[in-house]
Amino acid sequence: MELQRPGRQGEISDAVMLSNGNILFAHQFGVTEITPDKKVVWNYEPPAGHEVHTAVPIGTDRVLYIQNGDPALLRVVNIATGATERKSPSRPNSLQARTASSGMRVLTSRGTLLVAHMDLNKVVEYDSNGNELWSFPGMVFGESLPSRMEMS
Repeated sequence: MELQRPGRQGEISDAVMLSNGNILFAHQFGVTEITPDKKVVWNYEPPAGHEVHTAVPIGTDRVLYIQNGDPALLRVVNIATGATERKSPSRPNSLQARTASSGMRVLTSRGTLLVAHMDLNKVVEYDSNGNELWSFPGMVFGESLPSRMEMS
C-alpha cells in the first residue's frame, strides 16, 4: 500500500494494522489512521519543534502516542470524539529529545508502557502517570550480555 500522508512528510517510525483493517502509523510529524482505501480517519500534527515516533492503538477508538520535544508528552486520545483522555508530561531526561524514543514500545497488560530510549541507552517501564517504574541498561554493540544485566 502506498501512503499519501496529510501535512508535513517525515519518516514512518511505527505502523500497525488494526482489527478493522485500518492502518495507524506515526510519521515523525504526526500520527494518522487511514482506511484500506486511503481515507484519513484521524490525524494529529504536533506543534513545531515536536515529533511523534511511536503510536499504540488501544482498542479501535483510542491511540496512545509519545510526542517528543520540550516538553515531551504521553497522550491518550479518543479518536471518535477527539478528546484527550490522558496527558502526562514526561519526567526530566525521559522523553525530551527527538531521539529519546526509537519507536519501540510495548503497552503491557498492566497498562504500563515500555519504551526503548536511544538517548539514555536503556529501556524504561512507565506507569500511567509517566513515572519511571524500572529501567534496564541498553546494549552496546560488541558488549557481552552478562555484564549489563543489573536492574536499576
